[in-house]
Amino acid sequence: MNVDPEIKKLQDSIQRSKTQRAKAASMDEKILDGVRLFDQVRERIKAGIRVAHPEWAEDAIHQEFLAILKKQRTREEKNIYSVVGQLNDDSSVTPAN
Repeated sequence: MNVDPEIKKLQDSIQRSKTQRAKAASMDEKILDGVRLFDQVRERIKAGIRVAHPEWAEDAIHQEFLAILKKQRTREEKNIYSVVGQLNDDSSVTPAN
């Protein structure tokens, strides 16, 4: 795909500007940006659920959103943990069989 050189120049400029702003942001700003981004994504996912299920109440939409998050987390965590034993009350570990 051929990209117009002027468009490429503009894209590069925008990317540099975004990178500079991100580098200049304080840790507090970066954390808040993460929260804002999550909030935006949450609302988009819920909007998609509303479109797919217009008859659902807000509580059902929220529960479906939580189910989607749980499925995603399960997918991401699959096979990264293994049971090595049981943690005892005294903080010792009983090895798994």
